Amino acid sequence: RNMEQVKFYKGYTINELAFSDINEEACAYFYGWLLTDGCLSKKSVSIELASRDEELLIGLQSYLQSSNTIRKRSRLDKRTGNTYHQSSFAFSHTPIVDRLKAFGLEPRKSLMERCPEVFINNRHFWRGVIEGDGCISKTSSRLEICGSKELAEAFVSYCSRVCPDYTPKIKMSGKMHVGYVCTKSQVKVVLDEIYMNCNYKLSRKYQIYLEKYCGN
Repeated sequence: RNMEQVKFYKGYTINELAFSDINEEACAYFYGWLLTDGCLSKKSVSIELASRDEELLIGLQSYLQSSNTIRKRSRLDKRTGNTYHQSSFAFSHTPIVDRLKAFGLEPRKSLMERCPEVFINNRHFWRGVIEGDGCISKTSSRLEICGSKELAEAFVSYCSRVCPDYTPKIKMSGKMHVGYVCTKSQVKVVLDEIYMNCNYKLSRKYQIYLEKYCGN
């Protein structure tokens, strides 16, 4: 047996069809998350988040039907005296990793992220991106993502399709490109679209949307 066969023999389980259906909400959503917050090595994919957002890892673990556990760790920052609690999840299965690579996931993706053509107009993908490395402001009417030039351009292009009166806006923040929407009515149109009838979402950011744009 090769190493992959051995781990299944020892009880490892995973949904071998995960990320194979581009029309599946979970496929698009979790790829958006992995593109922004995930880490790809040669044979595995991992993602680490603040423990307050662990629900995302639970959702990914469930989608993958993975026997791998979610791990937790705490780190004391001696400079500030604050303790940070992190949760992480990792999985490995060659066909799934190969699918993610085919979408464009790369080991060193910083400032190189790109939106796969198959997800360019996919609201679930963009929800994953926004919740992974974007911002829904609590204090102002602003929605933004940051990353590569290509990803920022694809995001503002998506926003202009969803909201025809929106004019694409991109600025630089250090080495990162930031694509943003800064008019309350336009932000609402975009968020209404990405959160409409969805099964996967991050409660913390969804709550900002509800309170600020839905009057709840």
